[in-house]
Amino acid sequence: MRKYTPEMFNSLKQMRREIVEHHSECHGTGFVETDGKPDFCVCTKVFSYIKELVYAELPRTYWTFKLAELRVEDSYKKFIHLYFENLDNALIQALGIIFLGPNGVGKTAMMCEIGKEAIVRGVVPYYITTQRYINLAMSMNQRTIENPINNDAKIVLLDEVDKAYIKEGSDYVPKTFEDFLRATISSGKIVIAASNEDEAGLESLFGQSTLSMVRRHLKIVPVAGEDFSDNRQDNWSKMLKEKTDWFHPNIVEMAERRHDNLGWQGWEDIKDEG
Repeated sequence: MRKYTPEMFNSLKQMRREIVEHHSECHGTGFVETDGKPDFCVCTKVFSYIKELVYAELPRTYWTFKLAELRVEDSYKKFIHLYFENLDNALIQALGIIFLGPNGVGKTAMMCEIGKEAIVRGVVPYYITTQRYINLAMSMNQRTIENPINNDAKIVLLDEVDKAYIKEGSDYVPKTFEDFLRATISSGKIVIAASNEDEAGLESLFGQSTLSMVRRHLKIVPVAGEDFSDNRQDNWSKMLKEKTDWFHPNIVEMAERRHDNLGWQGWEDIKDEG
């Protein structure tokens, strides 16, 4: 049985109350009748999908986001859709992506879109920043992927690759990052990464050996576009007043797609898990 952290478990219990138990359409049962047969209510589909977002630790900023809303050239969106179309092949070959570019152009957004698409298809992703991974690896006194990241994750979303603190004269961070890539890829997991550096910057931080491994397994995608953070600044006051919309159209759309793909197989409650 899947194990959640105590923080995840408590958060999910509260979400379940708000999404399912207070839903008028099914009177809090989570089920409705369709053609005389029991079926999932939309609230159960939504909760089941959100539960996966929580388990994957995807940042909430991107839960209601949609790729079409990203202000980048259409070529980037077409690339992401091409990756979606061939995700099964990417999983078999452990072929990932690294997005390179300045802050705010949508690297993390595109990364999280891939994570959400994976969830819709029943594949477990896991989001983590490079510094957090380094900290976890150090606290566990090891440099492998096995403990810091969910073992059932098939896609690792590794953000802020260039922002790990590298102490002068120490090779611990570069070595740990290289070990991370080797262990992840060799175990058949996909790495989707993001960095503010260009290729030359990555090589100066992590060395030729690591960059060579990146080139073999990750498609390097330089990203340019408008600063996504400007839009959030412009709408900050509006966002402050908004309550959480668990039934946001973009959430419902993904939840319905996940249910269409997985049906009953995709349902798992959290009441007895912790």
